[in-house]
Amino acid sequence: MKADGDASVPPTAFKAAQLRYRRQPSNLNRSDDFTELLDFSNPSLHPNLICPYDLEKESFYRGPLFTISSVPGFVYAPQAISKSLQMDLAHQSLSEYCEPPHATNMDATMLPPNNNGNASLSDLSLWSQWKQENNFQNNAERKTSENSKGAVNIGRKRRRCLENLSWATMGYQYDWNARAYTEDAKSPVSPLIECLSKVFAEISLPDNKPFTPSACIIKIYTDKSIMGGHQDDLEFAMDKPVVSISLGLPAIFLLGGGPMKEDGPVLPILIRPGDVMLLGGSCRLYHHGMARVIPAQVSTPAPYPPLSTICDQHALTASHLCTHAEEIAHHDTKSLKLGNIHLSHEDLASVDAYLSQHRININVRQVLPDGVETIPVKNTDG
Repeated sequence: MKADGDASVPPTAFKAAQLRYRRQPSNLNRSDDFTELLDFSNPSLHPNLICPYDLEKESFYRGPLFTISSVPGFVYAPQAISKSLQMDLAHQSLSEYCEPPHATNMDATMLPPNNNGNASLSDLSLWSQWKQENNFQNNAERKTSENSKGAVNIGRKRRRCLENLSWATMGYQYDWNARAYTEDAKSPVSPLIECLSKVFAEISLPDNKPFTPSACIIKIYTDKSIMGGHQDDLEFAMDKPVVSISLGLPAIFLLGGGPMKEDGPVLPILIRPGDVMLLGGSCRLYHHGMARVIPAQVSTPAPYPPLSTICDQHALTASHLCTHAEEIAHHDTKSLKLGNIHLSHEDLASVDAYLSQHRININVRQVLPDGVETIPVKNTDG
């Protein structure tokens, strides 16, 4: 058998695509491959691949939906989340979803923020720390910031801070080392995420088939980040779709041609902020990953204007969700914590600044089959 590093071994289809579309240090603002990308905001550019999704039932979301003709179970909703709701989602992701009782990549490895004995930072959320360090703060916060400058600059690479956050989990907290979910590690899924994911997941499910959002991973990317090819294959409810919501910087997503990495072709997809993607049906087990995040200074192709107009008319808004929260997920309006008119000027400005430098992906799935309430215990006998 030839070693993986043997130059004579050709790369898999997925690896070849990663190499083709990856970030190039010598050309950070590259756009030479944009014409090759499937762009669901310009579906007419790829008429042989992109086609309208045939929705055979009433749906809460009434905006444009597309699929890929060769990929059963794939559904894409371009520009489906309004800009104001994107701000709400980003703010809650950065200020709440990465705080206890939810888990993050930093929990076991990072020092607390007051690692020089200054207690003032230890009382701040990751979001409040980031705002202080980036000069987004009101007068009261500014005074606290001046008292904690010593703590800010010590041990940055090992400190628990927003710039070291790469993921947070809600619901069943995925154990990355054991590659498993367990009953003893979980937290509540936010009502907002529950409502949003149910709206979109049920688009691809048969009538009367529910979606129970029980695990959510919030991933944070910079314009240097990639995500290697992988499968989402550890849930017990494989008949339920994965719901993926994108915020912030655009990216190039890779969707493999089948369950094996060697399968082709691999489709490169331009993902924009506000887009929602469903991986259901047979493509639930397709390999997928992210080749690169596109920096803010790089202009992506303009969306097709008539389609953008329709998307804007039907994009989900905070008021729309609030009006129907009880109908969607049996939540009262207040539990959604929506309406960025209630965010401070500093929060709005800081969320906007953060999203100009990062991509946030909110990934939601149902872990257990319908009617099953606990994770089955593995039989270790024999």
